[in-house]
Amino acid sequence: MIVSTNNFPCCISARVAQIPFISVTPRVIPSFTKYPEAAEFSFTQLVPESLKLKILNWLAPRYKMYSKPFIKVAKKYNVPHIKNESDILKGDYTFYVDSIEFLGINESEIEPNEYYVDMSFFNELLAKKFEKKQLERSEQEIENHLKKPGRSILLSLGSSGTKELFLKILETLSETNYNVIAIYTSILKKEELPDVNDNILLEKFVPSIEKLNKIADLAILSGGKGTVYTAAYVGKPVIGFPMQFEQHFNLEMLVKHGMAIIESGKYFKKKNLLNHIQEIFDDYDTYLKNAQTLANKLPKPQGDKNAALKIVEILKEKRLT
Repeated sequence: MIVSTNNFPCCISARVAQIPFISVTPRVIPSFTKYPEAAEFSFTQLVPESLKLKILNWLAPRYKMYSKPFIKVAKKYNVPHIKNESDILKGDYTFYVDSIEFLGINESEIEPNEYYVDMSFFNELLAKKFEKKQLERSEQEIENHLKKPGRSILLSLGSSGTKELFLKILETLSETNYNVIAIYTSILKKEELPDVNDNILLEKFVPSIEKLNKIADLAILSGGKGTVYTAAYVGKPVIGFPMQFEQHFNLEMLVKHGMAIIESGKYFKKKNLLNHIQEIFDDYDTYLKNAQTLANKLPKPQGDKNAALKIVEILKEKRLT
């Protein structure tokens, strides 16, 4: 058996070799409420948003540019399973590292040999990088900062964010009265850290994004799957700055649950960010209720265990046959 995460050629080679293939992959639902900036060009800005969305939502499920070479090779080796983009992600068994509650799909829509094993979080592995005293000191400092009077915001663009965008957001938040914890990871070097007002606390890494999300009123994220699911599990509103299509898809799910707003990093405007922060805080009870509703629906995040148990089950079935 082959178990692989997004090794696309395996969808053909494993079947040619007649070896059972399990593909472990995120589930992508190509449906948009906001036109992604990764698809925005100078000429598309002249097209009304409603028209762009209509065209994109029709085109996305039918798009075959990346799958054409796979379809060609699949035909050559008589592999009948590859017909479009989504087929490249599938194996004889497909494990989606998502939950149906998050994606908003019904069990009746699940195809045979598809399994939604859910998410996994590995905060305990990151926490091991910190000494115990350092861990306690860092957590206490952050907690004290975010619990000051007034609204609190967590800013984390992960490693995919750009220095330019991070600094623009930081400058904007520095001019507010919000209590902000800003995690700069590898985006900035220590000598590049700007002077900020007392409402900003800069940290390179933190032991647990989950704990910060629980304390903060709002998270500003880039839209990576881990951080998006963390926000969903703790049930707090989000403003997202997607750097790529995958992050846009992730944030779209939060938008559809009524707990997020997608912003543009490519065409960043300070006024837009401030307005959207204010929009969420002005109607905070609604955004928070929507976020909490989703959090209460989500299953326990143990995708690693669920996947391992399912692999063992499949192997037993194969041995019996």
